[in-house]
Amino acid sequence: MQVHPVFYTCYLQKNLNNPLPGQENPPLVPLVINKSEEWEVESVQAVKLVQGHLWYKVKWLGQDKDPKYYTAENLIYSPHLLQSFYLTYPELPGPPEHLEDWLKAYKQENNSYNKLEGASKGSVLITISSRASFFWRGG
Repeated sequence: MQVHPVFYTCYLQKNLNNPLPGQENPPLVPLVINKSEEWEVESVQAVKLVQGHLWYKVKWLGQDKDPKYYTAENLIYSPHLLQSFYLTYPELPGPPEHLEDWLKAYKQENNSYNKLEGASKGSVLITISSRASFFWRGG
């Protein structure tokens, strides 16, 4: 019996601390919003419901795949990405309870999100009637 050494490429990841010879990895500069560093989200990849709270896997702009899940309050500055995620995958759990408020603030270019309701507890699941209303209006 012959065994072929096979390694699946899906398990490979770049080591940012050990670049190829001659390669430089410039550090990504975070956005500063309300005196705190924020990283830009490229897309929402997945959602899971854990004990009544929504957790999201995201693709960060300019970064490799991140295996961690984050609560919705970490995505408060990217409500348009949450909206497009749920319009693409309406069968998945969610959206967050205060997503509509976040969308209004985003469209008005309001930077004081911490005053919004649900800014600190945004990962709570929306009610069934509000969920139906969200999809009926198209987001």
